[in-house]
Amino acid sequence: MEMIYVKENDFFERGEFTEMVRKILDRLLQDVPEAVYLGQEERPFVQEDRRHGVRPEEIPGIIGDVTGLSDFNCYPGYPGNICYPVAFFVSLNSRVVAKGRGHLHFQKILDCFIEHMLVKCDGITKNAIMVTDSWDARIAYSKRSFIDKIKKQANVELYILSLYPAQIITRFPI
Repeated sequence: MEMIYVKENDFFERGEFTEMVRKILDRLLQDVPEAVYLGQEERPFVQEDRRHGVRPEEIPGIIGDVTGLSDFNCYPGYPGNICYPVAFFVSLNSRVVAKGRGHLHFQKILDCFIEHMLVKCDGITKNAIMVTDSWDARIAYSKRSFIDKIKKQANVELYILSLYPAQIITRFPI
């Protein structure tokens, strides 16, 4: 499988976690054949197909293995009762990437992000990394006052994953 191309927008510097996110997504997609996300697979992909993808409960372990981090919060996974300086918020909904039930849609991951950063771990988590394949600008815009408040107290990096026409992860301003 090819490595994921990370696209940086010209209007801001490279994110602190860009390389880490690229490695995480490489691992998430390592077992997904390219033919699946390009729609060229001989056997049609069906929603119940269990051959590819990652379960929500696997996400924290993958992040820990790939990054070497042991102390972080993760949604979905283990938000925990302890707050750490780094938190990952992962919203995978593509049937190619997301296997099983329990993946969080963008609305839910954004709600978890706001609650974590402003209520549960206010002032403790200084780095929030959001990864999604289901970005919704309307929802993000409706939460902009909360997002702006969080951005004043923490580094927030948003990465949007696209599988077609190529594997691309784009760091996007939020």
